[in-house]
Amino acid sequence: MFTKTIVQLGAVAFAAFGMAQAAPLSRDEIHAMDAINHVRRANGQSALVWTDGLKEDAKAMSVQLATSNDPQKAQGKETNNIVDIVSVFRSDDPNGVQMTLPVSESVRDWFNPGEKVSIAPSTDNSVTEKILSAEAKHIGCASSGTKQDGAGPWLVYVVCRIHRGSDLVERSIEPRGDKFTGSITYFEPGLGACGQTNSAGDFIVALSAAKMGSISNGNPYCGRKISISYPGSPTVDATVVDKCPGCAENDIDVTTAVFTKLFGSLTAGRVSGVTWELH
Repeated sequence: MFTKTIVQLGAVAFAAFGMAQAAPLSRDEIHAMDAINHVRRANGQSALVWTDGLKEDAKAMSVQLATSNDPQKAQGKETNNIVDIVSVFRSDDPNGVQMTLPVSESVRDWFNPGEKVSIAPSTDNSVTEKILSAEAKHIGCASSGTKQDGAGPWLVYVVCRIHRGSDLVERSIEPRGDKFTGSITYFEPGLGACGQTNSAGDFIVALSAAKMGSISNGNPYCGRKISISYPGSPTVDATVVDKCPGCAENDIDVTTAVFTKLFGSLTAGRVSGVTWELH
């Protein structure tokens, strides 16, 4: 049986220019932003601002699409002030342009529908209008590739998330005492989304990107304490320092120290039915 491989694409870093709220952009991201903003200015619109939080959200969605791996269901969506635009490329060449510059290739596709290469289904003809909208202010894009090892071509899923409105307004965070139930697993920490570097022995936790929203540094969840409980296990406290892009909304990701304190070892790997409470 073949196993599925999921990879993040476009990791070559270059210096960013004129991009607020962003770490250094990759060559792919720079090319894509240059193309988008060139067309926006030509149409009398202000430049979009690259935002890392939207990129993280786009990354989470691209991973989900690559994991389910159904191009015919890989459609963009629109909710409130958020617009998600999706492309899917099939590539036999791991060094081809659709693998090395997936976001740039998506932008080219969106602006040249007559030369469309993406195999994602088109739900309407307004993708260009959404990118050129006067209401669009911020953008973040990401991609993930997948294939069955040793069989078939790569499928590359690209997502760009656009925020409409001048300010990125985060959802209201839950008050103290609210309880949630989800799954728990463990990860190897480093520099987290809250700007703090931690090790495996620290009692810390990553909440889902769906729970925390787009902001990274300065996120209102950063530094909050949670209590984690499971039947037959001791209650363990941990501090929120990171974001888990691939987690379902109420799932949590903890260090090995927290996981071992809860379950005695790492053998379980992933446990469902864990309850956690915000403080």
